[in-house]
Amino acid sequence: MFLILMVLYSSINLVVDVGQISLEKVVQSGTHNTEVLLNESKIKIQVNLVHLTTSEKSDCSPAEDIVLDIEENSVSQKLLAADQSSDSKLEVQGTSKISDNLLSEAKSTKSLNFIEKVGEMVKSSVTIEMDSGATNNQNLMFDNDEDLHESPIDQNPIKTPVLISKLPESYDSKQVSVKAKTISVCVKIIEGKQLVGLNIDPIVCVEVGDKKKNTAVQQSTNSPYFNEYFVFTFREPEAKVLDKLITITCLHSKNILQSDEAIGTFKLDVGTVFLEPEHQFVNKWAPLSDPLSGDIKGYIKCDISVVTNESSKKQQVKKASPQETVPDDDIENNLLLPEGVFERALVKLNVKIFRADGLPRCDSGVGAALKKAFTTGSKEMINPYVVVSFAGLKGKTSVCKKTCNPTWNEQISFTEMFPPLFQKIKIQIYDSSTGTDDIIATHYIPISKISNNGDDGFLPTFGPSYVNFYGAPRDSSDDDYEHLNNGLQEGVAFRGRVLLSISTEIIETVESEKERVTVKQIPALEGKSWGNEQEYLLFGTIFDSNMISSKYAEKPISYELSIGDPDDIDGDGMVTDLDKKALKDYKGISAPFKPVKASTNIGKDTSYCLQFGDEKPSVFVKLKNIDEKRRLYNSNIVSSIITNFVIIFKINYNKVNNNETGIRDVEAICDSELPDAQRRLLGVIEQFTEECCKFRDSIDNGIGLENKTKLDKERTKLSKEVFENVIQNADAMKELVFKSSAEQVLTVCYTILEKLRNIEEEIQNSIPDIIISMMANGKRVAFAKLSARDYIFSSKNNEKGKYCGSIKTYFLFSPSKSSFKLRNKIDAYIWFGCVEDKKYFSEGLLRGYKNDVSLEGKDPPSSLAYHERHQLQFRAHIFQARSMIASDSSGLSDPYAK
Repeated sequence: MFLILMVLYSSINLVVDVGQISLEKVVQSGTHNTEVLLNESKIKIQVNLVHLTTSEKSDCSPAEDIVLDIEENSVSQKLLAADQSSDSKLEVQGTSKISDNLLSEAKSTKSLNFIEKVGEMVKSSVTIEMDSGATNNQNLMFDNDEDLHESPIDQNPIKTPVLISKLPESYDSKQVSVKAKTISVCVKIIEGKQLVGLNIDPIVCVEVGDKKKNTAVQQSTNSPYFNEYFVFTFREPEAKVLDKLITITCLHSKNILQSDEAIGTFKLDVGTVFLEPEHQFVNKWAPLSDPLSGDIKGYIKCDISVVTNESSKKQQVKKASPQETVPDDDIENNLLLPEGVFERALVKLNVKIFRADGLPRCDSGVGAALKKAFTTGSKEMINPYVVVSFAGLKGKTSVCKKTCNPTWNEQISFTEMFPPLFQKIKIQIYDSSTGTDDIIATHYIPISKISNNGDDGFLPTFGPSYVNFYGAPRDSSDDDYEHLNNGLQEGVAFRGRVLLSISTEIIETVESEKERVTVKQIPALEGKSWGNEQEYLLFGTIFDSNMISSKYAEKPISYELSIGDPDDIDGDGMVTDLDKKALKDYKGISAPFKPVKASTNIGKDTSYCLQFGDEKPSVFVKLKNIDEKRRLYNSNIVSSIITNFVIIFKINYNKVNNNETGIRDVEAICDSELPDAQRRLLGVIEQFTEECCKFRDSIDNGIGLENKTKLDKERTKLSKEVFENVIQNADAMKELVFKSSAEQVLTVCYTILEKLRNIEEEIQNSIPDIIISMMANGKRVAFAKLSARDYIFSSKNNEKGKYCGSIKTYFLFSPSKSSFKLRNKIDAYIWFGCVEDKKYFSEGLLRGYKNDVSLEGKDPPSSLAYHERHQLQFRAHIFQARSMIASDSSGLSDPYAK
């Protein structure tokens, strides 16, 4: 059976025979594409076939010419052809663009003759595209056949999922490597302009970290030309290199007896360069400022790049030179500053450190051994102090003697230009000890999360709020975990928390270099003005445990579920004698189990598992913390809006961090060649708009925290502006759905997603992360760190954490400098919420467990007993194999599968 398509232009007696198309092949493949030339114009024809229902059968006259209605620049046609001997029909619809030469030669009516012999009911959609130039048909008049108009397009939105209703789970166990790698920072100093001074001999000093290089001296000029290239190579972990400071200083060179006089300085960190496209700035003018007054003292034109591969460093910078689209002397439009910023102000950044609690009682390393040798008595032998680093400047608090809950009430102030070209503020807790001070933990506060550079932006502000610190396990005794405490990798254990705040004020000048970093005493924070206290409950059940390393085959295995300080048993934020008494009744650690051999793989370690039987071990802990549920709820609402919106697209949603890509609903519909993809897209956009409007209204109604910080107020204002803009963009997308392709709509979606992602994370959340620890013979050996936001309970689905009350697979790793080694895989049920909501803790559990425990005034059970029995059958269908490896001299093998 063949499909014969002919295009007939009766006015010029031209017939184009597209050829015979095998209908069977078209039905099998679902589509057919062909291309012909008509009067020097290319015609593209696509035929798509799908089956019709029997209700669509109707009488039709024998095959005949069908008139094409030509209107303006397009051709709309509806063609019917029928087999005279049957009641089957073929319907052809489409739109085509006609080129100038065809329209000029054509009369008002064109005929397309279609002949079809169809044995089954089919429907075909033919699209004909003709293009050889622009059209100009204003003087053409065509007749329209009222009986042959286009069928109306169904534009009713589809708001329910068609193929995909949930994003696939991903298990991201990747950690930033702490292995030393070769990284080069390349700086090319090209020239200087508008340097301040009379009869100066400029020289430029470039510093990266502790390395320094100088250009040659240019004599008596305010516009020196250097064209010198410097390479600074480091063999260190990537995270450590990205924290290094790049300083470009222009000086007036003097004689040997006199020191050089600084004209101006420009600073940024390596991480800022690394985040740029291709990790480089090209042909940018760095504004030189006076570090004391902030006044501009001139400009240096430079290239800066970060090279992490083996390619030529000079070629790396030279490669980007053609990107320069502005004149060389256009300084204002090519400044090395954040986008949209033309001048910066001198500001004072104030970091107030109030107190800390939950710091680990004993440290490790040589310092601990010396302390134990020279001290006796209490185990609380740490002498903590805090170091704050920003823009290459450092300040530290005083030392508190022999305490894990120190109080400082001190303010560290830094003077720097705003907006800064630095990514974060680094806060570290140290233990002052004999010899080298030991680092307890490190935390970074991103500048972008606590400030906004926009027209209606705000200066950096934060808190007062608790900041949680994570690092090495508390019972670790070697220096193999030091990189965790230094912040080079994500910590796996709670190491304490610090109550602090950040504020910024604009200043005119600084009297001396010493005043750029100052430390002073401040009043204590009154009461609990930053929030009310709330008691939380964390519950977990282990359903399965396997992939246990043979290293722990002979040791009893148990599991600990903790949130916050694990030594603070009663959860009151302080470790006292009451905690020691409560330790015997502590329910945060499960009963120990003996590992059982699971399987043996030739050439590999034997893996072990735990056999729980009918009694699944359960654990729970309580926590008293500032009531900040609303922060987590708001983050989850924004996250759910993003997730529901991302489902429709096959796009790289988290393209900067995890490179997450998956099949989304609308793309899946298009890939499956199902109808109504545009209606589904419209439905998702409308649902997205409704969710955004609802959240925007909740912001307007003041639903949120009772005690708001300045950052809360600024974020509320920013969130309202973002959602207003997003709603406007979404409304505009509705108009594009039936007029543009999905790719064109995607460009708008990328912008929307990026705006929402910027306000998704709540930086002031003080609720600690959840830590699952595998314990071998009572020692913590493997860990999984979970965000409390993903497990918080709420009666509203869009506020509830996405994993709250569900069974999920977790991989437990033991950290080391070389890599994170997989030690265990478990399936666990985790629920986290307020104590008054603990009656809901079992809602997501599997059916069949013995539920005779009333939680009214009681704690959750220590185990769940399952008594129901189910008989399951597993079937594996093995069909064939290819490319088997030869196993004997014959070159063949005798394979079997089991």
